[in-house]
Amino acid sequence: MGQFKLDTTAAMFPQVGKLGSEYWQWVHKPSSQRSFRMFKHDFLEYFAATKWWTIPLVWLPVLAYLSSSSMGYASLRTEPYQALAAPVFAAVLATAILFWTLLEYLLHRYLFHVLFSSTSEFFIAFHFLLHGQHHKFPLDEGRLVFPPVSGFMVAFPFYVLFHATLPFAVAESMMAGTVAGYVAYDLTHYYLHYGKPTLGYLKDLKRYHREHHYRNPDMGFGISSKLWDYPFQTLPPKAA
Repeated sequence: MGQFKLDTTAAMFPQVGKLGSEYWQWVHKPSSQRSFRMFKHDFLEYFAATKWWTIPLVWLPVLAYLSSSSMGYASLRTEPYQALAAPVFAAVLATAILFWTLLEYLLHRYLFHVLFSSTSEFFIAFHFLLHGQHHKFPLDEGRLVFPPVSGFMVAFPFYVLFHATLPFAVAESMMAGTVAGYVAYDLTHYYLHYGKPTLGYLKDLKRYHREHHYRNPDMGFGISSKLWDYPFQTLPPKAA
């Protein structure tokens, strides 16, 4: 690997950019190492790894509030608004969950698997921080779910977008469904790596996700389902 020798027992973030054009091939050769350190500083490292149970602990109360607000039971909004009836809320929620599955696919394929420059140390380190770390160290259970701080940074623009384009209650329910889809995605992702599914669907999904990690990183971009791999024609051959 050229002249630079990377030390996987030391902080990775300051090192990976030095791999240059060799980074993309390196990051898609999964390591059996079960943990690694991202940052030198303990404060940053604390926020770089997340326990799986943090996701429901943080996001389910958010989901509950958004659902309650959209149906008019409890809201921080002081101005009057037209709340949604339960059947309408359920329909919007289902639409938002479907929206999340598409967003999950698009983010994974067109952001997480894109290296903007193979010669820029900044963009290499950015990719490793965003997603490359997970492909290089797929057995590190602290890197399988999205840190809440980063999650809120991603969620906020969608919250603003929904409220800028939709009636208040509809926007709240769209955000609730997006959060529900995200929570399902993150917990499913963790289970696919560390669970031992025996049911047909989840067992097949685990096999499909392993195919993405270990054989075909350019295919199989769905996590919670294969839904969008079909129309986009990115279903791995062994998962077809």
